[in-house]
Amino acid sequence: MAVAAAATACLDGAAASGILNGGDQCRRTARMEDYKADLYRQLRLIEIATGEAAGACLPDLLARLRHHRSRPARNPLLALYRRWRIRRLARAVDEARWHVEQGRLARTGRLAGRGPGSA
Repeated sequence: MAVAAAATACLDGAAASGILNGGDQCRRTARMEDYKADLYRQLRLIEIATGEAAGACLPDLLARLRHHRSRPARNPLLALYRRWRIRRLARAVDEARWHVEQGRLARTGRLAGRGPGSA
């Protein structure tokens, strides 16, 4: 539907300006719209797949984070590493949850667009 509207607008503009060179500009516009639609479809599929993969990794990440948080600190020399590891796992859990949410939104079709003009 958008492609037809773009082609019609292109033909109207070309007819008004007196430049009808075989509709070459209209074909390029239609091809670009097809390319954009295919690109956004592929991005949506990538978001869905990334969300599913993050959802599969999330239980293991949560278990590892819980393990590191519950273990008592035995060696004071490893305290710095342990704090870094807990922060790193917490960030990974947050990122996985975000990806799961983005995948869920993409699956329902409510994911915000990535193109120009989208907020």
